[in-house]
Parts: sequence; structure tokens; C-alpha cells
Amino acid sequence: MDPEAFLDIANQVVKLKMFPYFDIAHCTLCALSVREDLGSVSVPPSINTYNVIGSK
Repeated sequence: MDPEAFLDIANQVVKLKMFPYFDIAHCTLCALSVREDLGSVSVPPSINTYNVIGSK
């Protein structure tokens, strides 16, 4: 690969705004980590937490 072309591509990549991509990746990895930590004892998301916690 031509070094000048490589530097041109590298400069274009550096100018990209990467914040949204890293933020999405971080949120996805955190959600997957929590999902893995809960394992088989997880509560299905369809259960109403008020009925579980605040029932009389």
C-alpha cells in the first residue's frame, strides 16, 4: 500500500466522531455482562415489579 494513501486514510479515520459508536458498544457490553451475571436465576422482564415488591 502506498504510504501517502495510508496516511490519507488514517487522517480521515482520526477525524471521525467516534463517541456515539463507543457509547453504543459500551452499553451493549454492559447489558450483555449483566445478562450473563444473572444467568438462570433472572427475572423475566415482563413481570410487573410493583406486584412483586409492593403486593399486599
